Amino acid sequence: MKLFYKLAHLFFPRESNNHKAKILHLSGLTIVTSLLIFYQVILTFLPQLGPRILGYAANISADEVIRLTNEKRVAVGLAPLQLNSTLSQAAQAKGVDMLNKDYWAHVAPDGTQPWKFFIDFGYKYRYAGENLARDFSNAASAVDAWMASPSHKENMLSPKYREIGIGVVEGDLAGVDTTIVVQFFGAT
Repeated sequence: MKLFYKLAHLFFPRESNNHKAKILHLSGLTIVTSLLIFYQVILTFLPQLGPRILGYAANISADEVIRLTNEKRVAVGLAPLQLNSTLSQAAQAKGVDMLNKDYWAHVAPDGTQPWKFFIDFGYKYRYAGENLARDFSNAASAVDAWMASPSHKENMLSPKYREIGIGVVEGDLAGVDTTIVVQFFGAT
């Protein structure tokens, strides 16, 4: 019962606290404010003090993304895509560009289209496509997510494409450690 009276004195206006809850006195407000600030500081900095996992790319390999993509294609009667190192270099450059310019989109903030990366690396395409993924823990979950999206699935299962290139990059995107997978498709 004594605890009940102390809490009532602290939180409710009564004769014993001059009809002003003790928590609303200067000392009470100072303590509450200090605790809120301390709590905010802890929430902000505590996650950074522990061990940090740098993205997820350790579990994502370009070869695995290609293998899984080709499994999906073969399952619907399409020819597997051939790895093209030029497309892979272009895809890697696109991923690095997104990290360096801090954006997550097919088109860069300055208006740069994905096809510029194809051209910059000398890939003369007749058809070209791009899929992007980020923050997946493994290649299978990224490929499954693409297959669940109609536009990404259309790229993966397009009979127009003959070649594929994959870029996997780790870095900071908008203040968060991120792994980005860039999937470029092409046909010359």
